This record gives sequence, C-alpha cells and structure tokens, in this order.
Amino acid sequence: MKVSVFLLGLLLFQLPITGNSQSNWAPVIAKVESNRRYWGENYAITIAAADSVLLQKDNKVFNAKTPMPIGAISQWLTATLLVKLAEEGKLSLDDPVAMYLPTFEKYFKGYITIRHCLSQGTGLEDKSGLRMAHRTKFISLEEEVEQLATRPIIAKPGELFLYGELGSKIAGRVAEVVCKKKFDLLIRTKVLMPLGMRRTSFTNLSGGPLDPAAGAVSTGEDLVRFLQVLLNKGQLPQRSFLTTDAMDQLIQLQFGTTQTQNAPLLFQHYGFALGAWGLGTPAEGAQTLVASSRTGSWIAIDFCRRYVYVAIIKEKLSEEKDMLHQEMLDIINIQLANNCAENPS
Repeated sequence: MKVSVFLLGLLLFQLPITGNSQSNWAPVIAKVESNRRYWGENYAITIAAADSVLLQKDNKVFNAKTPMPIGAISQWLTATLLVKLAEEGKLSLDDPVAMYLPTFEKYFKGYITIRHCLSQGTGLEDKSGLRMAHRTKFISLEEEVEQLATRPIIAKPGELFLYGELGSKIAGRVAEVVCKKKFDLLIRTKVLMPLGMRRTSFTNLSGGPLDPAAGAVSTGEDLVRFLQVLLNKGQLPQRSFLTTDAMDQLIQLQFGTTQTQNAPLLFQHYGFALGAWGLGTPAEGAQTLVASSRTGSWIAIDFCRRYVYVAIIKEKLSEEKDMLHQEMLDIINIQLANNCAENPS
C-alpha cells in the first residue's frame, strides 16, 4: 500500500500543471462560450504559464495541433531569426541592408537598416497593410526584394511608422544572402527546429516566393512553445536559445505608443518592437507583446503576469470582432494580477 501511494504521488508530480489554484477561469471560459458565433466552431485557445498549460479550449476536429496560416504573426518569427543571426555575429541589426543588397544603394536607400525593416520603419511606401495572402508575379524572394528597392521613400527611416509587409521581406532576403541558404531552410534550422516547432513552416502553395512577412503555417501548440521560450527569457530546458542581450533586442520598443498613429485602430495604443506590437516603454522594453493575423488569430505574451495566450481561429474576424482578443486578455489579466506583485521585473 505504501508503495502504491508513493508511485501515485510520483505520477502526480510528473504531470504538467494544468491550472492555477489562485485563478478562476470561469470568466474566461464564459467569454469564449458567449462568443462562439464569432469564433465559429474552428478555434483553439490556449493560456499557458512558462512551463505548463493553464487552460485550453478546442475540439477534436480543430485543435491546438491543427496547422493554419498565421499571416502577419510570421513577422515575429522572422524577427527572431534575424536577432538570432545577430547574436551569432553574422550581422548587426543596425547594418544598412545595402551591405548585403547593393540594389538599395543603387536606388539611394543605403541608410535603411535591418532594424528599420523589422520595426516597420523603412520609410518606404507600403500599401500592403494587413492584407491576406495574395498572388504575386515574382518567382523568388530575391526578385521581389529587388523590386521593393525601387519603392518611393516617403519618410526618413526610423521616423515614421508604416505598418506593412515589405520590411520583413527585405530582412528575410538579407538573411538568405548572409547565410547563403534559402529562407525556409534557414528559419527551420535556426528557429523552428531548436524550439520544437515541428508543424511550423514557411510555404507558398500557390507558387512564387516564400513570404517572411505573412507566409508561415503553424499550430497553437507550436506557437505556445515559441512564446514560452520568450517568457523564460530565451532559455530552453537544457540550454540557451537566446542570450539576455538578444532577448533585450527582441522586446525593445522601436516605436512608442505615441508614434504608431498609422497602426490599425485596435493597436493604436500599442508601440512596436521587432515583429510584434508592444506595451511598455522604449527604455524598459515591452511588458506585453502581441501579434495578430487577419484570419483572426492572436498570440500574446505578458512578462509581468507570466502567461502566454494563443488563439488560432479559422474563420476571419472583422476588426471590430478582433477586439474580442483584447477583451480576453483583460479578463486573464485580472485572474493573474497577483503575478505582477510576485515578479516585479
């Protein structure tokens, strides 16, 4: 009998934590259920701590393992790749892109840096905004970025926030040139495989170039893994994925909340870091980071309250309905408010 009790205790110890004894998830569940007409039937919502799942809402047909296009959330993964390459000494985020892509010097745009590209601050005209997947006339990322170099400059780089796609595409092409590998292979070996994101890839089923700005397919489960590593300050269980300095680069706000008037309405009270929206100060870095897709998916990380939020939605939500995610975060914040007092950093 004593042995059985011991084994039972050992089994329970090894199971992942699936809840927080100080949290009441009923309001979160009620919010999900009351808005199912907006989510539709195909959604997977996960709330997780640094090492465990706190709450998961999905179904057997569509769940956290279901691959879905994640649109502009792809930019956060691309930014992570470039930060990783900078950590390895292969480039600096403040290098002019013309060091690697001479066409930009040819068209008098030699002062645009990799950092400008990842923070929506290139100053180049970009009318793509938040559009969904689209056909392209280009056959490679190289060819597409060559054309982007001809875009008109409408602001000094780093001074005007212009949300769109072209910055991440330019940064992705820089990575290809630096490492002499195609973008999909590069991000798989440098980011996706080390983080165990086995169901995530950058693909283009309709032909044409890979898209570092909006071309990823991923799952809720993989995105939780990605955010948990960031929540753990770049650390994996057995080794470091990003150094402290690299993590600081990734979460530093490049544009403050008063500088993003050109953002979509929902994000106009956010600043922008590298590849993600952020709340915080440029001096201290973002305390909350968020990325979203026009397909309706959202991912977020709260460093103070120590949780991540991943919502993969198949049906497209309007911008008005997109506010549901922010309302979800507000409810979660109430449940985990005590974490901020326990983790003042």
